[in-house]
Amino acid sequence: MDESSNRYLVDADRITRRDGVLRAYVRTEYATPRERDDVDKPIFAAVDRLAVKCAERSFALESRSYVTSDGQEVLALATGREELAFRPVAEGSPSAAIVRRLCPSPSR
Repeated sequence: MDESSNRYLVDADRITRRDGVLRAYVRTEYATPRERDDVDKPIFAAVDRLAVKCAERSFALESRSYVTSDGQEVLALATGREELAFRPVAEGSPSAAIVRRLCPSPSR
């Protein structure tokens, strides 16, 4: 949970590891529904597919879908694996907490 009371849930059954990259689905449940111009219903959650390099403590967003008030999933972003832009986590951020959960100790 973050300072805005949004909840972050990692789908432990869908975590994969390959070639030094961990992939996981993370669902963010918003404390307050969000609105976007390109989605016609309130958004209650986002489902992100993250790629994480544990050794570097970095991550990239592969895809994001929004879940609307009626349960519909709306694809908002999809990135090809060759186009992934990994960036270091910012300490104290939700991404830092997620990477810490996925990669409990730094790889050596």
